[in-house]
Amino acid sequence: MTADAQEGRRTPARVAHDLNNVFTAIITHCHLLRDEAPTPEIRADAAEILRAALDGAGLVAELRRLLGAKPPGPNDPRRA
Repeated sequence: MTADAQEGRRTPARVAHDLNNVFTAIITHCHLLRDEAPTPEIRADAAEILRAALDGAGLVAELRRLLGAKPPGPNDPRRA
């Protein structure tokens, strides 16, 4: 464990990881909402939120690459 991790400091890579977790939850719920929405309007809204969340997840992946963090694994939300 690094000294930063032992002292509880948040590194840019850790923040990117945490953001990725947030986007994963949003993307998962958007898929469920889109697939089970009772009206076309709600499906369209869910699809719009999903597109924005996927864009955000892509930015996090780019940030992780710039930081030299290891690439996302098989649970990468952009694969959802």
